[in-house]
Amino acid sequence: MPKISNPPSAEALMIGARSIGNYDLAAALGDLIDNSITANASTVSLTCNFNESDPFIIVKDNGEGMDHETLIYSMRPASANPQDTRDPNDLGRFGWGLKSASFSQARKLIVASKKNNSLSLAIWDLDDIKNFEMEIFQDDDAKLILEEYGSTLQSNGTVIIWDKCDRLTDSNALNQTEFNQKVIDAKNQLELIFHQFLDSSRKNKLTIYLNGQALKGYDPFLSSHPATQRFHTEAIDIQNLGTMSVTPYILPHYSKLDRLTISSIEGAEGLVRNQGFYVYRNERLIIHGTWFGIFKYGELSDLVRIKIEIPNTMDHIWQISIDKKDAKLPQYLKFRLKKLLSSIHIKSKRVHKRRSKDIKNGDNSNVWSRVKKNGKTKFELNRGSEMVQSVFQVMPQQEHYKFEFLLKYIEQMLPVSGIIALETSDETDLIQNETNGLEANKLGRHLVELMYNDFDGENSDFRSLVLSTSYFLTQKKLANEIVDEFFQEVIQ
Repeated sequence: MPKISNPPSAEALMIGARSIGNYDLAAALGDLIDNSITANASTVSLTCNFNESDPFIIVKDNGEGMDHETLIYSMRPASANPQDTRDPNDLGRFGWGLKSASFSQARKLIVASKKNNSLSLAIWDLDDIKNFEMEIFQDDDAKLILEEYGSTLQSNGTVIIWDKCDRLTDSNALNQTEFNQKVIDAKNQLELIFHQFLDSSRKNKLTIYLNGQALKGYDPFLSSHPATQRFHTEAIDIQNLGTMSVTPYILPHYSKLDRLTISSIEGAEGLVRNQGFYVYRNERLIIHGTWFGIFKYGELSDLVRIKIEIPNTMDHIWQISIDKKDAKLPQYLKFRLKKLLSSIHIKSKRVHKRRSKDIKNGDNSNVWSRVKKNGKTKFELNRGSEMVQSVFQVMPQQEHYKFEFLLKYIEQMLPVSGIIALETSDETDLIQNETNGLEANKLGRHLVELMYNDFDGENSDFRSLVLSTSYFLTQKKLANEIVDEFFQEVIQ
């Protein structure tokens, strides 16, 4: 059969490349940082300039740089075959990353690179791309173009510039504040994606600057925290493609974490959505916060995070997406991982349960009572508690129904889903109990007075009674101070 060449339309292919993958700003910048790491860069500087609603982005590294021919090759669409054998440290995959990532945000891509004192620069402009015609500049001409954007290359390295950033600004719909927030969101994601490269203890540490500020890697496993449980790493050999490692972690209970750390592990979607697998390809995070259908998301599992590390030789069986934001767990691994991790789920639940405090029914120091109805649990306000009884006693009998209505309304409006989502039974994250200040003192003093009115015994026994009440259970210092002050007034 005779064959003919049937090349695609340049405009259609290159503009179509803008929709390849599911890039946001962080994913697009991440693809460029991948190239810098592959080029053995130790420093990557990102500049995001709003430029009065006409923004541009500059990514500059101090890597090995490219000569003229290599630059032209790297600017070619689909410059690499994903089935080719790659260097073990290569973070690329399809040969589209530089182009698809850049065009997902901008219409004009400028890449300049210097190697052995030779500077080359190439430009793809989607508004002038007939017949795949790409502009090429060298040395002084290339230097002048870089200077237009306030950039330069003094030694080996590469500079990438995004101009005509229509996607980045939603066609100029974003204002300065909204643009800044998009940059901040990208920063937070990059600190997670590249946290292993940013680790200060790493031999070949990578430093990434964003608008002059150094990024700080965020370890989602809190590996250095003394209360983090790290389990044995399981090595799995797969089809002569190399070894996949699986390391389970159980994060510390929230009572052992400060507010800033809790906020970090919650992320933008909350604790529940950040549990599960964290898949790394050549130490770079690809996907996280998924169970791949092995387990259901659950409130008692949000402390579990499973680190999976794969080499780039497994790209095809994991179906790594072009934007490196998604992967698919091979079906034959699901059963093995479920068996391996079932015990981890049980241990995570124990972390929660041993932190919980039981509510004893019949104890009038408790404000809440736990009631079983039709096999389900319900929490009701304890009508026999000192505080509730004190209100009933001072109210006219005919008004009691109003107070009872208020109590039932509070019971019905208890934010159960919010409490479950927060997943904490301690004081660290909740501020329900005021542990200091005038209001806490007033409420505590009132409670002590009510209890003393019905008390008949020694002062030491009364102090013990106060300290055992649910309100003062976590506020011992406050309880003792109030009791001391109260006794002094009573004695006088």
